[in-house]
Amino acid sequence: MKTASACGLHAFFLSLGLVIALFSQHMSWGFVICFALGALGATFLVNLRGLFLTVASIPPLFAVFVLFGGWALIASGAVGGSMWSLTTLAASAYPLAELFPPLLIVTLACALLAVVRLWHANKVTQNLRERETATRRATAVAERRNRDSASKARRLTVAELSARNREELSARKRGERAASAKPARRRLDEDLYGGH
Repeated sequence: MKTASACGLHAFFLSLGLVIALFSQHMSWGFVICFALGALGATFLVNLRGLFLTVASIPPLFAVFVLFGGWALIASGAVGGSMWSLTTLAASAYPLAELFPPLLIVTLACALLAVVRLWHANKVTQNLRERETATRRATAVAERRNRDSASKARRLTVAELSARNREELSARKRGERAASAKPARRRLDEDLYGGH
């Protein structure tokens, strides 16, 4: 899963937790459970290159959703007061301080999960490289053996051909010596011009 999709999945679970919190009128364990599921799911599903950004985005996303949820809860309960008063805005930060321990625990768990995933991927890659190296070495040895046996076969073939050529040359030379030693006698009825 791409990094943006993982952050979107985390934001979806935070939104779901926020809806649960707004219905229950306080930042309850339902919000924390949705937050933890979204953060762990995003960390587990994101591709390896996006692990750092996904884990690093957990606290800011959490803070934004908790601050908005705290503001919405306080503003919905404010009777006759302004939604934008300084007291309302300051009180909306209280759930962030209250939910800091779950944020810390989930962030550390996601960081640990990211480290384990990277370690496992590194181990798998190293094993794959070792297998590929062993395969390449075995292939190189087999190719060297094939090359050696083919060159031996070629050397035998060349040796046989050169021996055969020597025999043919010596046979021709013997035949030429024998022909030159005895002059050819021609018969009287033989055509000297080859039939013309």
